[in-house]
Amino acid sequence: MKQVQADYSKCLDNPNLTPEQMMEMLKEETKLAEMAAVKDKEIREHDEKIEEKVNAKDSEKRAFNWKLAGGASLALAVTIGIAASVLGGDFNFKLPTKKI
Repeated sequence: MKQVQADYSKCLDNPNLTPEQMMEMLKEETKLAEMAAVKDKEIREHDEKIEEKVNAKDSEKRAFNWKLAGGASLALAVTIGIAASVLGGDFNFKLPTKKI
């Protein structure tokens, strides 16, 4: 795309061009710039969608990790409680809470 624009610019330097030819080349160069702007917008929108999907997956992964950590903590507390009751100990244990 940039090469085509550069070629148009070189052609415009030709002193033998008629004003009509120059206007036509400028119109074509403008069309190219508009096409490039549309394509850039499409690429940015696509990148934003990908970023949103990645962020959603990260959020899901963090939520899963918190659930997994909570389940593991509960299993550990139950295991310690059973062990303490089997050994005749007193079991008072508070689980940490998740800070938001």
